[in-house]
Amino acid sequence: MKRFVLTFRPFEFFLCYHREAAQCMARLLKLHLSEHKLATRKVFLDSDDLLDLPGLVSNIQEKTDIVVVIMTSQTFMRPWCLGEIATAHRNVGVVKLVPVATADARMPNEDFIADLAQVVPGVMSLAQHGLAVDGMQRALRWLVGLPRLKLQEPITNALMDCLCAQLFGARKALADGETTVEQPTGSTRTSWRAAGIEDVIVASSTSAEAASVGCILEKLLVP
Repeated sequence: MKRFVLTFRPFEFFLCYHREAAQCMARLLKLHLSEHKLATRKVFLDSDDLLDLPGLVSNIQEKTDIVVVIMTSQTFMRPWCLGEIATAHRNVGVVKLVPVATADARMPNEDFIADLAQVVPGVMSLAQHGLAVDGMQRALRWLVGLPRLKLQEPITNALMDCLCAQLFGARKALADGETTVEQPTGSTRTSWRAAGIEDVIVASSTSAEAASVGCILEKLLVP
């Protein structure tokens, strides 16, 4: 008689992102995922949950269901982003990976992947954690062929709600190719004075990080 042991994975989602370009967006996404009606477990965000860098590997392979890669212009230039993607690839079948492309996302091409050790500073240092360059190269080639989500900016709380719906749906499957996450239809602009609003949050809609900060403030301040 065979026994099957199901390991509890405390993190429903693990957010992989380039800190300089997407830390506010990642924080906003965590807020939305955590508050979603289908949420049953935690969302891993390194600034909240990381105790040490080597722990990233075990957090993905032992404790996570879905890795969400927030792709910006420099995501694939960050060694630990590559390590997180490689770990998800190494555990495919147990861990899912969902790429989410922002407006300035750059997908890695074959030249970039082939020259990874030369073009990404510090990537060789991850070998001490069991993350070899050839494994990262295989993982990037795999990622390029995965179904992905494309955000239709500007970043708004309504857009994040739509993204969350797609991510929770990814527990089953995503459509092949690229799916655009669009701003919900039917919304209208109303004068804040006419609506009786006394406090206004002003944030640049052309900067994803600035817009994310505005959305975070809205969620924290509006009951």
